[in-house]
This record gives sequence, structure tokens and C-alpha cells, in this order.
Amino acid sequence: MSVQVEVIKNSTKLRQSFAIAPCILFKEEILVCGGYVTNSCYSYHILKEQYKYICSYPNSVQLYGHCILQLTHLQTNPNEIHLLSFGGQGKHEMKQTFSMTYRSVWECDNYNWSGSVSQAFNTWIPHSENTNIGKIEDDLRGARGLIGGRNNDLLFITYYPQNVEVIDLKTMKPLTGIQNNMIPKDEPKFGINYHCFVPLTMNNKKSINHFILFCRNTGLLIKYDEQNKTFNYEKLPICSDLTESKFYSFVYLHDLIFLFGGRNSKCRTNGVWKYSMKEKTWDQCGFTLPMKINASFAVLSADNTTVHFVGVMDKVGKRQKMHVSINVEQLFELKEERVKNENKKKMELERLYAIPTEKDRVSDETRENKMTIEIPKNLKEMKVEIEKLEQKLKEWEEEKRIELNERNWDDIWSYDGAFKQIENEHLIQIHHISSIVKTLIGYRASISTDMSNSSKDLKEKIATQQSIKKELDERYLEKTRLKKEADEAIIKYVECIKQYNQLCDIEAQILIHKQQKDQIVNIIQSIDTFNHQVLNRFDQLNNNLKYLMENNQKWINENWSELEKKWSKWNSRDIAIFIGHTLKYGMSLLQMSKKDWMDVFELGMFSEACLIHDLFVQIHNKYPIDGNQQSIPKEYLCPLSKSIMKDPVIALDGKTYDRSSIMNQYQNISNDSSLMMNGKFFEKIAVTAQICLLRKDGEEKLVCFQLIADFVKSNKQL
Repeated sequence: MSVQVEVIKNSTKLRQSFAIAPCILFKEEILVCGGYVTNSCYSYHILKEQYKYICSYPNSVQLYGHCILQLTHLQTNPNEIHLLSFGGQGKHEMKQTFSMTYRSVWECDNYNWSGSVSQAFNTWIPHSENTNIGKIEDDLRGARGLIGGRNNDLLFITYYPQNVEVIDLKTMKPLTGIQNNMIPKDEPKFGINYHCFVPLTMNNKKSINHFILFCRNTGLLIKYDEQNKTFNYEKLPICSDLTESKFYSFVYLHDLIFLFGGRNSKCRTNGVWKYSMKEKTWDQCGFTLPMKINASFAVLSADNTTVHFVGVMDKVGKRQKMHVSINVEQLFELKEERVKNENKKKMELERLYAIPTEKDRVSDETRENKMTIEIPKNLKEMKVEIEKLEQKLKEWEEEKRIELNERNWDDIWSYDGAFKQIENEHLIQIHHISSIVKTLIGYRASISTDMSNSSKDLKEKIATQQSIKKELDERYLEKTRLKKEADEAIIKYVECIKQYNQLCDIEAQILIHKQQKDQIVNIIQSIDTFNHQVLNRFDQLNNNLKYLMENNQKWINENWSELEKKWSKWNSRDIAIFIGHTLKYGMSLLQMSKKDWMDVFELGMFSEACLIHDLFVQIHNKYPIDGNQQSIPKEYLCPLSKSIMKDPVIALDGKTYDRSSIMNQYQNISNDSSLMMNGKFFEKIAVTAQICLLRKDGEEKLVCFQLIADFVKSNKQL
């Protein structure tokens, strides 16, 4: 919830109503230079809280949003400023430009300048048609201007609908050959006028030829290349609350722009918004003005402590006599103030010195204008007495003298006649004059002594002044030299800080990457440990299964003899069943002809071969066996010995070797040290089992062949 900002004071009311009244700050004065259909100009003295009339524009001039600027490149005397007035006329209206050299109207009376001298000051002097700013087809209502250029001798003007113009203040002529001097067409939705136009500042210092413009839906950073006469534009974020507003007041301070009030097509507002030039962000301040304002002019005091608002329009567009002021501290919220103070303390801790503010040298004329002379008491009294004597002298000089030819003889010759009385009065005056002359002569002696002493003191002061002036000149040259060296050192220092900051950023990135890699290494190590544990467990299971299989085979071998005892009792059917279920290579017997059976098993009679073959076929049909003829798979062969492996093991390269072969030949293998883990291989018991089964099949085939042979022999004997 926003709160209302406190108004410091309602200043003395304006002499008349104002709106859109451009103002200029001069020392402790705010110069109100005309306004909307108002030609009168006033000076408001901030300390005295009073207004005083300066002058007026000619009656033929009509102002509808003109612009006032101080021409700093002409500044030579600290007691006066040079002003330029332009704009305020619409399309197809004759443009008018004025200049004024202003001296304080609050000091004119004190110095009692003669009329001939004062006529050169505090009067708007119209320019000739050749030096008027603007063409007949231009619309300069609500135009804005700023002083720029390396030598502060260029005037940058922005005006409706999207124009930017550069004036050479030395010639008052527009510069030619300017490139890109039109604001991009897609920017100003409604055209620009009565807008915010301020210089870009960084660390509270103006950036040469860089300007910021805000108007309704337009936000731009305007950059001018003075050497190539080219404009460049950068879009800036716009305040969503002000996309249709203008006529707001504005000031800039500490790299911030403050916008006050304004109006759109519907209403006025009392809001306050803040734009950060560094962060390029907008914020609405947490307070509002106590009144809705638009078409007012905001002026920042010289000490940056107070914002004055001069003139305003009410809701029906009528001018008002308004002048209020607010404290700048209220524009900054507590958090910002705290950060600002913390930064200030930090700077004080880091910097072991403080640069004093450089004073302006004061000339005799400047000091004379401001000096209040204290006359010694004896001289004051002497002056008063001399003034009294002078008054007496005037009275005596103005007395009417007797004309003898106008008098009767008795008035002239009688003892107590008129002539005798006048003569006595003259004698008395002569007596007084003698006394007065004596007094004046006495004063003269005293004056001569005072004059001698004062002249002596003056000569001493002049000598001291010349000595100080010489030393000042020397210090000025030294100061200039040291400042140049300091500027160069600061530039190097700033560049060093930039490089340092870049290295800090690189170091921070490297640290992040290092931490990431460190975490990955730890993860890999944990996975490797886990893998080793699981591998050992599988190896243990492998060994357990091997042990189980060996025990099972041992049991089978131990019980094989019991099976052999039954063979003598088997008939041909039993033998065929045994072969069909036991011999994995039964398919090869099916592919043999009956004649082959006679030859392979040495059967004497073809009928015997037919009997066994037919029984075997019947068993095969009833109990099918795998039709894929088995041969020794490649994976059962050792890559080193090329023979069937007896004790297959897995090396760390993922291949399977026969243990005896790799133990004897592993040193001949590249990267042999990486084949074993802790000096051991892992048994591949599955292959061992398969090889055993293969061998068992071979053995069983021989057994089967032996059974068939025994059966045939027994039949022969029968």
C-alpha cells in the first residue's frame, strides 16, 4: 500500500497561473521563463521565499510548450548566465528564438545599475530569421532540448513526430550530413512531445552525447557519434503504467530518473516512478504525491535536497498558481538509503584519502559585487558631521542676498537699518565658517592619516595578492598536471579492476567446474568400489556353483557303476531309448543309412542294423532331439592356444582365456598389467560346464557305441 509523500511547504504562490512553464536553476533562484499562453518571467528566491518579476516575452509571442536551456559554453562570469529560448510554436507557425543574459534581479537594486547597463541584461533578445531554430513546417510544441558535444557547443532537439536535430551553438545552424536522425518508426506509437529527455549518467556523471528519452510507449537510449555524425538507438524498457501518458514532470539524480504525475487520455495521476539507468529497470515508488499533477515543471535544488514543482493544470486543463516542494530523501526508500550508506562506508574504508571540492577563483569584480564593507566608526561619525556641515552650507548658499540698488538710503546708511543687520549676520556666518573650516581641516588631517594607513595596507594586500596569485597559478598548473596523471592512473586502475574482475569470473567458473569434476570422480570411485564388491560376490557365487557342480558330477561318477550293471539286461529298445535321451549327437545317427549302421557298429546282419535303426527312429519320433548338429563352438577355444579350454577364466579386457595359457603367455600381450585385478582372474564356470557337457556327450556317445557293440556281440553269441 502506497503512502503520500510529505510536502515540505507550499511555497509563496505564483504571481499568476502557470502550466508547462520551463524553469532554470541559478544559484538560489528558480527562473520561471513563461509558460502555456503566459509570457511573464519571474525569479523565485529559495531562501527568501519570494517572487520577483524579471521581464516578459513580446506580446506577439504565443508559447505552447517551449524549451529553455542554459548555454554553458558562454559562461565566463559566475554572476550571470546565458539562456536560450526556442520552440512552443506549431506547424505552419513562424518559429521564434530568443536569448537572454540574466543577472540576479535580487542584486540589481543593491548595486543600483544604471538604466543603460541593465538594458543589456534580463531581457529576451529575439534572433534574426537566419538563426531561428526550426522550420515553418516543424511542430515544436512540447519540444525538448539538451546541451551536448565534447565542448558543450551542440544542441540536441527532439520534437514531434519522431525528429532529432543537432544545432551548432556557435553558428546557430543545424548540422548537415547527419545520418539516422529519425527515431525508428516502430517506436513512437503516438509521436513524441511533452516527453522526458535527460542525459545518461553513470556514477552521477554525464556520458557525452548519450541521452535517454521516454514518451508513452517509447523508451530509447540515443547515442550520437560526433566524429561520424551518426545516431544510434537502443531500445529501453518502458513503464507499463505510463504507456499512454505524457505531461509528467521529471528529474534525474544518482543515475536514477524520477517521473512525477502525468496524464493520459482519461485521467491525471499522483504516482511516482523510478527508472535505474544502471539496471535498466522500472519501479513504482512506494508513495504518491498529495495531489494529482500534470503539465508541471520539476526543478532540483543546487544541493540536491529538494524538488520544486512549479505550475500545474487542473482536471479541465486550466492553469493554476501552484508551487510546492518535497524532500529528495523521501524519493529513496529506507533499503536504498541503507545500501547507499553501506557503500559510502565501504568506499571510505577502502580509500585512505578524501578529495576536497575544488573552489572557484574569485575575481575582484565578483568579490566586490558580494562584499559588504564595514566602515570604521570614526569615519562613519566624521561622514555624518561633514554631511551636517554640507547641509548647513546648502542652507546658507540658498539664503537670499540683499540688493543695495533695491534698498532705500536709510536702510543702507542708518545705524540699525536692514543693511546693518544683514552685515552683522554675515559676520556671524564668517565666524562660523572659520570654525567649520578649522573643523574640516582637522578632519582632513585625520583623513590624510587614515588614507595613508589604508593605502599602505592596500599596497600590502596588493603585494600579498600578487604573491598569492603567482602561487595560485603555479598550483593551478601543478594541479592540472597532477590531475592528468591521476586521470591516467585511474584509467589504468579501472582497466586493472576490469581485468581483475574478469579473472575472478574465470576463477569462479573454474572452481565450479573443479567441484563438479571432483564430485564426478567421487561418484566414479564409489561406483568402482560397488562394482568391485558385486564382482567379488559374483565370483564367490561362481565358485560355489562350480563346487556344487563338481559334487554333483562326483555323485554321478560314483553312481555310474550301478548303471553299468543294468546294461547287460537291456534289450535293443532300452539301448535305443538310452541313446535317444542321452546322446546329444543323436541327429547324426538318424542321418546315417542302415548300411552305415552295419559298417559303423560292425553288425554282421543287415536285419540287426534295421532293428536297431528302426527302434532308434521310433524313439526319436516319440522324443524329438535337437536337429542342429553340434560342433565345437569358437568360444570354447582359447585365443592363445587355439585349443579347447580346460580352465576358462575372464580377464579385465573382457575376453576368455585358458588359465594355463594366459599365465604362461600374458606378458606377451599389450597392456598385460591391466588384465588382472589384484593378481587374479575370474573363472568362467559357465563355459567350463558347457565344455564338460561337450566332453560328456562325447564320452556318452562312446558309451552308446559300446552298448550297441556289446548288444550286437551278445546277439552273435546267441
